[in-house]
Amino acid sequence: MAKKIDLTAAKNGILALQGQVAINKTQNGQVVYSTANQQNNEIVYNTITTPRGGQYYLVLADGSKVWLNSASSITFPTSFKGDKRLVSFTGNVIFKPVHNAKMPFYASVRGQQTKDIATEFEINAYDDEPVIKTTLLEGSIQVTAKGKSVMLKPGQQSTLQSNNLSVEAGDVKEAFAWRDGLLRCDNDDIQTIMRKISRWYDVDVVYQGKVTNERYLIIISRYKNISQALNMLEYSNTVHFKIEGRRVTVIQ
Repeated sequence: MAKKIDLTAAKNGILALQGQVAINKTQNGQVVYSTANQQNNEIVYNTITTPRGGQYYLVLADGSKVWLNSASSITFPTSFKGDKRLVSFTGNVIFKPVHNAKMPFYASVRGQQTKDIATEFEINAYDDEPVIKTTLLEGSIQVTAKGKSVMLKPGQQSTLQSNNLSVEAGDVKEAFAWRDGLLRCDNDDIQTIMRKISRWYDVDVVYQGKVTNERYLIIISRYKNISQALNMLEYSNTVHFKIEGRRVTVIQ
């Protein structure tokens, strides 16, 4: 059994009662699950979805913390039972699970499964991104996909593209910047940057002319308006923009 919760429309306070699980939305926009000893063996799943331009912080029933970037979702049980804790998600999510060796935490997305080993990690797995990037801030994680498993150390990043799962040095600052309200792109091409801008500012992006291979560095608060973000890119004199309502044309 599953239930969808519209966080955008929901007021602060108790959103729902499911068995002995209370779902609360706090004044600062956090969503917190709290549970007593639940006698009912029925497993209830919820799905939380953030719209483009939105962002939410969630505390699961076991105390694990989850941050959802814009245009992301997570499906999870209201209480955890059995020998593992499994959640599935889409988009871009940061996890800080409560470690429990007897009931390990798993995050599943697009054929990849990530196992927590006392960690804090970020996974970027939007459907319109060519690769799944998993970046480890602290602790250790095991990433499994396409029949292969790798272990990550802090500062490392795994990438999954087609059937290839590999490990390299990661850019932790860029991966976790969105949680701190920053749009940070380090040496990214214009299409990668515009996908982020599209999700953050809820705009549609089209291109006019040949797409440049130029790489850019941009760091800006997400609370600045879109014009300020685009103006920073225009300083390079390699790209220009036209804004018409919620449509942005990239002119090169």
